Amino acid sequence: MWGALKSDLNEFVSTVAGDTSEALNRMDENFPDGEGKEQLSTAAEERLRRMEMHETFESPLISEDDPEPYKEDVKEFLADFSIDDKTDEIAKLLEENRDTLKLCFEALVADKVSYADFWERYFYRCDEDRIALEIEEEEKEQAAAREAAFQSLSSVGNLLGGAVKAAASSLVDNGKSDNSYSMTPNQSTTPGIFGASGRPPFVMNTAEDEEEDEELGWDDDDDDE
Repeated sequence: MWGALKSDLNEFVSTVAGDTSEALNRMDENFPDGEGKEQLSTAAEERLRRMEMHETFESPLISEDDPEPYKEDVKEFLADFSIDDKTDEIAKLLEENRDTLKLCFEALVADKVSYADFWERYFYRCDEDRIALEIEEEEKEQAAAREAAFQSLSSVGNLLGGAVKAAASSLVDNGKSDNSYSMTPNQSTTPGIFGASGRPPFVMNTAEDEEEDEELGWDDDDDDE
């Protein structure tokens, strides 16, 4: 039984270590960072993706839940933005992006979004330099989150593994103490097949028999003779 218990503990420790390692590897795969893993899109690719999304143009640039630094950045952009200075560039964009940007423009402007709002949102959200900064910040946040998750899982794995090993060591010590016992002076240090007395039950103890004879006075008859 003890061998089975010790084996179960060893198996549990190995399982904890294995599960922790597997969880770390799985989490590492889910974070798009490093060689061989899914990379965040480039600024140019992200710009093209945003150009064909209605949400890019329908959603206001600022909402109540946005952080203050972002709100300030948008306000600075709008303060310097002039739709009149973009007329030639707008015409070129619509011509070059007929299947994406132009389709959004025709579907949204006038009915759902004003002309000025459409282009303000385009030039802010589809600016490659700004998108590149967003990607850089996202990569930093993911790296920090991944590191924090690794540290947390490693700590849990080490804690569980240490606790189980300590429990196993304690059980080993207890098992050794349970297997040892003190012997009385009349007991053999190595019990035989007849138990601690070392003699079969049908063999009389001559020392005890002589004491009983003296108490009963049976020895007196021998002395009288």
